[in-house]
Amino acid sequence: SGVVDGEICPEGLDDYLRYGFVVQPRTILRGVRMMEPGTATVIEPGCASRSWRYAELPAAEQRPIAAADAARELREVLDESIALQAFADAPVGAFLSGGVDSTAIVGLMRPHIRALHTYTLAFPDCPDADESVDAALTAKVYDAEHTTVAVTRDDAAGTIAQFAGDLDQPSIDGFNTWLVSRAAARDVKGVLSGLGGDEWFGGYGAASRMAAIGCPSGLGWRLGGQVAHLVRQLIGGETAGSRLDVLASKRSVLTTWLAAHRVFSPREVAVVTERGVADGERVRFEALLDGVRSDWRSESAIGLASLLDARVYMGSQLLRDSDATSMAHSLELRVPLIDRRVAAYARSVPDRLKIRCPSARSGGNGLGGKRVLLDAVRDLLPAHIVGKKKRGFALPYAAWLGSSMRDIALDASASLATHLSSLVDGRRAARVVEHELSQPGGQAYPKAWSLMMLGLWAESLAAVRGQATRWAA
Repeated sequence: SGVVDGEICPEGLDDYLRYGFVVQPRTILRGVRMMEPGTATVIEPGCASRSWRYAELPAAEQRPIAAADAARELREVLDESIALQAFADAPVGAFLSGGVDSTAIVGLMRPHIRALHTYTLAFPDCPDADESVDAALTAKVYDAEHTTVAVTRDDAAGTIAQFAGDLDQPSIDGFNTWLVSRAAARDVKGVLSGLGGDEWFGGYGAASRMAAIGCPSGLGWRLGGQVAHLVRQLIGGETAGSRLDVLASKRSVLTTWLAAHRVFSPREVAVVTERGVADGERVRFEALLDGVRSDWRSESAIGLASLLDARVYMGSQLLRDSDATSMAHSLELRVPLIDRRVAAYARSVPDRLKIRCPSARSGGNGLGGKRVLLDAVRDLLPAHIVGKKKRGFALPYAAWLGSSMRDIALDASASLATHLSSLVDGRRAARVVEHELSQPGGQAYPKAWSLMMLGLWAESLAAVRGQATRWAA
């Protein structure tokens, strides 16, 4: 449009390299900020703009309640949310993976949709990442008209640049939603997604680890993490330093959450950008939480995980990417599990009904979350879904980067020397990608993927700048 110059915000770029997304209200562009959630702003000619908060995340008001009663009440709330969001004057379908949340949504939608369309991705040359069989079985149980979108390695490589161009700022996520939205948009105008279940009900592994670190028996981890953090300030970035980073992340529940969302460490960001190590990450997130709820310091570890997941991870990446990638295909994405009543009810449920009491010795690993949600929808889950190990809506990133996308990743990271030369050392970025692609065990995600996406996005930005210049002329 020419309204802004399109210069990159260094702090936004640092966010992307650290977490794989830009933490709102920052954006990747200098001088451009996201509006805060639940906030209204009025801008009038000749007047100062004014803003006010009209909504905030619900308070954590845990109440004593039996597990069966909590599940029954939650089911009533879910029934209402699905009924409202399935209502439309145009066809509405659903994304369907092999997991609990999307399966429950399809089951709750069934009474409200006469011809229910469901969509899932399949990866015929990457069977380990393929849940399409489970999704198809679920669709058959609910008599849905099901579409399986087969995505080969060559398909992914042929569309990744278009996907990067459809994002107005880089992200390491969202390609899955872009791919399945492209197919769904041929049949329906809207879809329901399962976003929100993990965030409200402790479904992510980070929530279990935070609970373990925050409990009384986690004191040893917290003290050891403090010592490791102090020692880490005195040494370089060798292997020993990386191991200390892991231990240092356990010094608090907040740093445990940050570590779970880390792509590049601050020192690695400094190497790629040739800028000094930015300090104050913890202080920054504490200030961000102050703007979410002033009473956040009284939250339990699981409650704090929910606030961070909802405000930062979901708000800055999952919801943002889902909106951009679905609307790239003119598809409206609806999120019934993020309904305000669902959120308020989830915040009232005792922690013990979300995650089993964790053990500090285990570090919180292997603990099942979302207990009350599972109980609320158990009758909707077909036998092949019940008891299935949790998997995210993930893509076979490593397999693609090791084959059809290898050259794309190398070329895109090298192009950073041209498109972001003042902010990124393109040669170092390319060496990082080469190193990650050479590692055994398929560890190229997220580092190599993130630099590839940054390069592809920068190339699309250059094309947009050129187009804007031609329009101006």
